[in-house]
Amino acid sequence: MAGKANQPWWRTEGVWEGPCKQEPEAHSIRRGNCPEDILERTAAYFTEENARRVCADDRWNFSENLFYKGLGLEHERPEWERTARFYAAIRRHDPNGKKHLGVYTQWAPFFAETLFAELPEARKGVQVDSDGRPIEYNDTWNQYYRWRMCPSWPGFVEYMKKAAEVAVREVGADVVYYDNMCIFENHDSLCHCDGCQREFRAYMERKFPTAEALYLRTGLRVHDDIRIPRCRPWTDYTLRAWPIHDPVLQECITFRCEQLSRAWAEVAAHIRSVNPKAGIMGNPSFPRKYNERLTSAIDFWLLKDTEAMHWMENAVRNIGVREGAVVSNIRGYKYSRALGSNITFMPCGSEAEPGLALAEGMAFNNGSGVVAGASRAAWDFLQKHLGEFYRDVEILPEVAVLRDDRSLTLRWHETFMVMETAQQQLTAAGLPWMPLWGQQLLDGTLGKYKVLVVPGCGCPSRAELAAIEKFVATGGTAVICEKAGCYNEFHQTIREWRFAPLFAAAGAKPEGFAVSYTDRGYLADFANSRRPMVAPFGKGRAVYLPLVRNSAKPVATYEEMGGYEGFAYLKLGRKWRTLPDAVEKNAVQPLAARVKAPWTVAAEFLRKIGSKRLLVHLVNYAKKPAAAGVALVLAEGAGRRVRLYVPDGRIDGRELKAAVSKGGAASYKLPAFARYALVVVD
Repeated sequence: MAGKANQPWWRTEGVWEGPCKQEPEAHSIRRGNCPEDILERTAAYFTEENARRVCADDRWNFSENLFYKGLGLEHERPEWERTARFYAAIRRHDPNGKKHLGVYTQWAPFFAETLFAELPEARKGVQVDSDGRPIEYNDTWNQYYRWRMCPSWPGFVEYMKKAAEVAVREVGADVVYYDNMCIFENHDSLCHCDGCQREFRAYMERKFPTAEALYLRTGLRVHDDIRIPRCRPWTDYTLRAWPIHDPVLQECITFRCEQLSRAWAEVAAHIRSVNPKAGIMGNPSFPRKYNERLTSAIDFWLLKDTEAMHWMENAVRNIGVREGAVVSNIRGYKYSRALGSNITFMPCGSEAEPGLALAEGMAFNNGSGVVAGASRAAWDFLQKHLGEFYRDVEILPEVAVLRDDRSLTLRWHETFMVMETAQQQLTAAGLPWMPLWGQQLLDGTLGKYKVLVVPGCGCPSRAELAAIEKFVATGGTAVICEKAGCYNEFHQTIREWRFAPLFAAAGAKPEGFAVSYTDRGYLADFANSRRPMVAPFGKGRAVYLPLVRNSAKPVATYEEMGGYEGFAYLKLGRKWRTLPDAVEKNAVQPLAARVKAPWTVAAEFLRKIGSKRLLVHLVNYAKKPAAAGVALVLAEGAGRRVRLYVPDGRIDGRELKAAVSKGGAASYKLPAFARYALVVVD
């Protein structure tokens, strides 16, 4: 981690989004169906009086406003020059520099009708489908005139750099926000332009330099034979549940992710070269309910090395209790923390209940987020205790839930459903969990945890399996869920279930671990998968759960998952406690802490770096207050000083006494609280 002096402002100060106006008039008018008085509305926003008014509100410190939508920097000059004047007015009314200003910029999409007039050479950099047709911006507005630039064209990155220079130097931006940073989200084709074909062949030559290596991976012998596969990411692999077993397509997905991450890193570095204090922000459409590596070329294991903020657009809107489930940004915030200090996620959308957005940010995002309808008391508490409770913190490493991007790519529907269900159940049970990237099985991170949950990750490699076996043998607990481990890392079929060695002492018949396949290899099964299994392995323990979802029925379509914005699949089923109970009961090393509360209360467990202080944040997502009796249970809680803070309840450091103490464990009960509570254990 960089020293505090070198950290960006959004990590040291925190970031709370304020008023903004992203869409330029030109775009709104061209798209059609815009307000007839759009010019007057826009003019009213970009005024000295509005600058004075927004600066008077101290509950935000970041805003991004229109700059470049893709029509062309010159075409849009009158509008971004107005943004520059507006920012100058804001700085006049903010002499202490508390407001940080960003600009809204497009990444790949552009307007073919206007940009070519300004940048004729851009015709060389258009993304095209397998028939050579431009890939249009596909949405319900039928924006056929918006195409996408391809990162394989060097002019694309150079134009993004040029836009960043104008934004920082002429508009005065602290952050350049790139919307639609994904390469081809929502489009039913990969890019087949000459540049991508050339770069993909070069990628394959580097990765498989000999004819033998190429043959073993793809069945091909000559690199010149390689072409980007015809592929319909939405029709074939999103709207219906079908695995990606084509080895060339598998490699092409990784190639595209690397292509995007390189371009992103290059533009980010250029922004810092223009102004070391300026930063980059993206809209990766993550985490979303679809295969991000395939549809969007988004791979955060690659993006994590570039310091950036990311806006979680459409990940979750209107957080709260919907469709009988807690719908939250918890996953996104936990992914951010698990990826390291370079990545900061910001929420998108609104809150179902007043104060919920800020409470969620306080608990799961080091305080950053959106203030929205939060009370003044909650905001003042956060500002007063920002350094004490929300800075220099780290996770409490207890339960890791594997997020294996390989399985999420190759068997997306199945892996996604089991993974998110497992995360939801552990959250509802009040257990301290964190996501663990597949790569973290091999870099030493796994060893920090007590329990590893493997949720339906169908395609582990032998190296990853060896790491899991070592983890269990040295005293860890592995909980294997559903049909994890029924394929190899290339989605090739296998003879024996990958996790069979962990369960040799479970009393199951060895032949029951033989894997069989139906539906052209899509569905896998083994006889011993019908019942739960528990077995010792070395100093640790292995657990198998045949079902954690609400139904054992294989997922067949996107609609069965709720489609684009449905969350019914997160509703807790009748036996939802099976996984959390298995984790608690079988943890060889007892969990240090947990919260007993209604399923609508979520908890985050953090430690203050350099001390023994434990910080337990609680958020109530329900409309009604959480009733008295929510309890924090500490495995070694006797003799600890435990204080409670409830900003809206005027509880400021009340000491809690252990309600139950047995064998060193202690339980501390909380009074009723409406939205947010913090328990500090010293």
